[in-house]
Amino acid sequence: MKNLYKLLPLILFFFVFSANAQFLHLRAGQESKDPVTIIFEDGSEKNGFIKNNEPKNKVLRAISFNSNTSAFSNPELSIDYILFKASEDAVDYSNIDVTTIKHVIFSRNNSLVYDRFVLYDINEKTLEIDYSNPKQIFFQANNLNGFKRYIIFTRMTERGKTVMYTPYYYIKSPTKNELVALNPWSLISYNRVINYFKFLGSDCKPFLDYLVRSEDRNSDEFKEFKKIRKEYRRSFDKEIKKTFKENKKKKIDNEYIYQEKSTRDFEFLFDYMYQKYLDFNCKS
Repeated sequence: MKNLYKLLPLILFFFVFSANAQFLHLRAGQESKDPVTIIFEDGSEKNGFIKNNEPKNKVLRAISFNSNTSAFSNPELSIDYILFKASEDAVDYSNIDVTTIKHVIFSRNNSLVYDRFVLYDINEKTLEIDYSNPKQIFFQANNLNGFKRYIIFTRMTERGKTVMYTPYYYIKSPTKNELVALNPWSLISYNRVINYFKFLGSDCKPFLDYLVRSEDRNSDEFKEFKKIRKEYRRSFDKEIKKTFKENKKKKIDNEYIYQEKSTRDFEFLFDYMYQKYLDFNCKS
């Protein structure tokens, strides 16, 4: 396993991470020219066309405009309905309650599938989920290995240039079609990280026992984790610098590298803990 994490950053796969909640490839209020198939929770289907909802919270969007020039075009995060019409020639859209929808598939590209989830807030200390305020959210299906997760990036810009990405993670319950939102700053705390993985691996007692042991900073489990993380960071940063220089010479945009770098430690955590989960013969 140690060799695995030494090699991980040497082969970099730059994923296009899912971002935003409604339909990422459309701006707020934009109509889709591609026909869609809506698959409902009861198994029925409906074909037609959709458009993203108009932006809400315009005051907050205006405040953030200086640091995010896409503030008014980004789709809404949480929605109660989607706008649908049965034919391209139709003028008016009708509302479809999102709680009745399971998937939305854009027909000209069958790989473009959006899944609907119910999103909840979670207490990072107690792991108690706040079921009193559910939010309906769409995420584009992805092929990230391991524990099921989705990412939204917020981008900070200065004079039109990206200066920082902050990744916001949403993780799926191992037993329910539910997502919980993670506080990105809490992922800096090792104890908070352990708590989140207790949620992700709650269906596997041997893995939970491992997490309890690893909470002890003097344990072999924690020492192994710390050593491999250090090796990973060193190798990752070396490869990132090399790729950045090569792209600069070839005049290739380095935008995706900024995204990849912002998730460096977080993705290591997911990869490392999922391998431990598998080591205990657990299945996700």
